Amino acid sequence: MENVLARLSHIGWTLYSPLIWLKHRLKIPRLQSPDLRSLDICWNQIFRDQIYRHDRFNIRSNNAVMFDVGANVGLFSAWATMYYRPARIFCFEPDPVTFPFLTRNMSETSKAAPATAITPVHMAVSAADDKHLTLYHSPTLCASSTMLPVGKKLGWQPFNVTTTTISRQMRDRGIDEIDLLKIDVEGHALEVLRGIGDDDFARIRNIALECDYLPEGGSPKHVMRDLLASRGYETEFDDPTLMNNLTLYAWRQ
Repeated sequence: MENVLARLSHIGWTLYSPLIWLKHRLKIPRLQSPDLRSLDICWNQIFRDQIYRHDRFNIRSNNAVMFDVGANVGLFSAWATMYYRPARIFCFEPDPVTFPFLTRNMSETSKAAPATAITPVHMAVSAADDKHLTLYHSPTLCASSTMLPVGKKLGWQPFNVTTTTISRQMRDRGIDEIDLLKIDVEGHALEVLRGIGDDDFARIRNIALECDYLPEGGSPKHVMRDLLASRGYETEFDDPTLMNNLTLYAWRQ
């Protein structure tokens, strides 16, 4: 019985977890997560609400490349293989608790979408290469894990993570163009943008960026919008009245 209870605790057991577990067992693709609540929230945002699609996005029908920054357990990448069918997706996730679920889920996704090459990368994307930052892992909602000090205040588990940049990854992997850069890094998005050189911005067609942790110290949404506008993007928020958890879309003509 103790082993059963430990297992239920590990997957984020709640009063409504049996219903969530059954619901996700019936869904295709079947994905796993350290906690069921994160899986349910992110599934609804990505698969039901399709927050990472925009009518102005111009995605190549052949050889499209996508960067999934803050991949968590890979729901965006799983959805993208179905909706956009890119040639390659690179999934960046620094959390050592979450990363094994990402690799497992992407292995299963690759079987269902063999035309897309999916590469999980166990690193944090930031403003500079080869730095060490502290990631605070939320034990009850892994999708909320953050590098902001609020994680320390909440007593979340700290992990030392190594950084890379978008520009470094484009160079090292020989990426000439990114069709869609998805960013969901729980308050660290401006640092991700600062790690993109001006020449590389010109080679990124579309960006979908989650603005979150704004009250707790995340970068103001207008700062990120203005930065992208200054790099030649048209921009739009999904709902500019929201004070937190809104999506910023950016695209080139």
